[in-house]
Amino acid sequence: MADHRRGRLALCALALLCVWPHTFLAPGTSNEGGLPRRGALFATSALLAAPTEPARAEVGWQIKLPKTWRAFEQNEMPPPGVKKSTALVVAGNPEQGGELVVLRVPLSTDPNDPNSKGTKDLINYFSQYEGKPSVPIKKAVDVVASSQKTGRGMVKFSELGSPSDKVFRKRRYVTYDYEASICPGVVTQGVGGTSCTEPQDSSEIPLFERRHRIVITVTDEGAAKAGEKDPTNWLWLLDISGPAAESRNDWGQLKEAVTEVADSFLLSSDEKVLEDARTSELTPEQMDEFKKLQAEGKLPEVRA
Repeated sequence: MADHRRGRLALCALALLCVWPHTFLAPGTSNEGGLPRRGALFATSALLAAPTEPARAEVGWQIKLPKTWRAFEQNEMPPPGVKKSTALVVAGNPEQGGELVVLRVPLSTDPNDPNSKGTKDLINYFSQYEGKPSVPIKKAVDVVASSQKTGRGMVKFSELGSPSDKVFRKRRYVTYDYEASICPGVVTQGVGGTSCTEPQDSSEIPLFERRHRIVITVTDEGAAKAGEKDPTNWLWLLDISGPAAESRNDWGQLKEAVTEVADSFLLSSDEKVLEDARTSELTPEQMDEFKKLQAEGKLPEVRA
């Protein structure tokens, strides 16, 4: 039952995904070898990453999982030329109710697409990594949030605070929070307000109420640099969520995990940039041990 609910929550994370499997697969990771505890989590906890491959776009990505979180499902990126939304990883901590999903979504600028104008604004915002973008940050966020607001079963959607952005290694990232109430059954509007019921027997069921932290960036994944004409731009989205009731007070017990994951989300075409981020907290002694374990193939890295 818990896995089934997690599957539906992952589906509701973003309306851009239409289908979601209800079975989670836990990859086997070992903790052979070890580093001194402080600063070693990048090396020894589950590090989810997709390395650059010559046959596809020039981009690698990674996130750092908190030590109590685990991956439930991982999926490879589609072959080059296949434009479809993909959930690259779903992970979480069932005991605390924390979850994350990393999505890779193709953006359409086809003039016949009713969303093409907003999509172009989104692409323009993220293509300007120096100075202040000509497109307001709120406008860029609204392009993505508009899909989230109209997701299946959405009963309530409230943006929390103001969005923020940062630029790291010539790539812009935007972060924003929202709270959503989603009906996993049938939404009915009545005199007494909105109700959520089971399709089979019309019995009332509770809403899924979650707080979300979203981190987004947009990239053509090096296609233009490689000489591709009219390259596809991709929305990369990290969605971290937790139970709304427990998260309303500055994320409650999930605060450290949410911050850790959000701050670690990184895309780069340079493997050294990714490695530097993984090892930035290591002391010289820990770095020596890290390189030794890396050479011996003992690092429990989980790669998509």
